[in-house]
Amino acid sequence: MRRRVLATRRDEMKRLVRGLYRTQKWLHAQPPEALAEAVQSFFPSVPTTLLRGAVARYQALGIWGRNPIVPRAGYDRLKAGLVSGRFIEKGVPFGLAVDNSLAEEVVREDPPALQ
Repeated sequence: MRRRVLATRRDEMKRLVRGLYRTQKWLHAQPPEALAEAVQSFFPSVPTTLLRGAVARYQALGIWGRNPIVPRAGYDRLKAGLVSGRFIEKGVPFGLAVDNSLAEEVVREDPPALQ
């Protein structure tokens, strides 16, 4: 999001971030079977057992963030990968690319997980 959008549409963006956080909470509360079932229709050619295994591995590896705050280490790792893979020429510093203010606000509010 551009910073201008964060300023002019802050309430809408906050609702978006709140929905993301509530979804992240739900995601981390579910067993692999439930998550695989929830996304199976998006991967019709993937056998259910394979999808469950993939979800279980993602959970075990901690691939999915627990909140919408973008960590500096994660950003730096992504930037380094994009530069080394020649997807981008150079990276933008974390402070210019990331504004965690909405995410931090929503995390402090601690909305409930999706049901």
